Amino acid sequence: VRPSGIPGAGSGLFAAKRFHAGSLVCVYTGEVLATREAIRLQDKAYLMRLGPQVYVDAAKDTTILARYINDCRNFRATNATFVKQPDQHRALVVALRDLSPGEEIFVDYGKRYWAAGAPTKLSDRQLGLSLASIVPTPTEAIVARRRVQLGDGGGAGSPVPLAPPHQPAQPMPPASGAGGEEAQDLLHLDLSRLQPPLVWLPFEFAANPFDFAVLRVLDLSGNALSTLPDGFAAAASASLEELRLQDNILEDLGSSGLAHLRGLRVLDVRCNRLLNLPPELGSEAQHPVMESIFMSGNTHLAVPEEHPVRLRGIRASSSPETEKQSGVAGCSGGG
Repeated sequence: VRPSGIPGAGSGLFAAKRFHAGSLVCVYTGEVLATREAIRLQDKAYLMRLGPQVYVDAAKDTTILARYINDCRNFRATNATFVKQPDQHRALVVALRDLSPGEEIFVDYGKRYWAAGAPTKLSDRQLGLSLASIVPTPTEAIVARRRVQLGDGGGAGSPVPLAPPHQPAQPMPPASGAGGEEAQDLLHLDLSRLQPPLVWLPFEFAANPFDFAVLRVLDLSGNALSTLPDGFAAAASASLEELRLQDNILEDLGSSGLAHLRGLRVLDVRCNRLLNLPPELGSEAQHPVMESIFMSGNTHLAVPEEHPVRLRGIRASSSPETEKQSGVAGCSGGG
């Protein structure tokens, strides 16, 4: 915490180390208030609405680092976002792109916050941004962390196929005008077990077809994802065959848009915190080629007999022993 680069803003929060896109920077919390209590506050400078009837006020606790984050009112310099978790009375501060040590952290407070005031807006020049500088989108910044390309010694290497050995995904021919090696890179996007782990995916994840139009395997395993954005992986829906989500902390798949992944053959959701499966998952209409769902390690998960997964006879394994026989390695226990 030190003086902000925004004139008149007081203190600001600066990165003390390198943070990678999609990783946790800090947490915004404070005194938990209901709407009636929040309205009565005289000073609302540190008041955040998390959801219906849930507010937190960080005014009294100067140890909450997130309270020092400013809004520079320049979308090109906004480098973090609030991921609100009303059930846990907090908001995660997540890096939208890689942050360098010493870089000031900026978030977008939203139009409602500034409705009654006149914020200071910093120009590109003041922020050190040239017209030629390219600020990556959150999706681009996260995809840039792919383990297949990093080679950082963190265990990255050839992706492990999700499908059992006797049912490998068929390789795709090179895209028109592209080399075979480049096209092969686009088949398998490995974002597994990133360090620090992913705690968030942007709503537009996979909406940009630069990587996702021919994607066959998406591996997000071994991170700390608690939710998936609505409609996620929409651009990959025609081609995505295997989706690895094991070893996260997912509690629900209901609004994630999995119903649109019509080419999905294999889904791995082992070692999460799921309580149920979406009612349309595995149905003939939504997933006509679904073959396997691996779901052991979800302690309280119950799949009723009338669920499409049961009715269609899809291999829905909740036993680690059965999964091991199918060629799927065990998970490490979740985020």
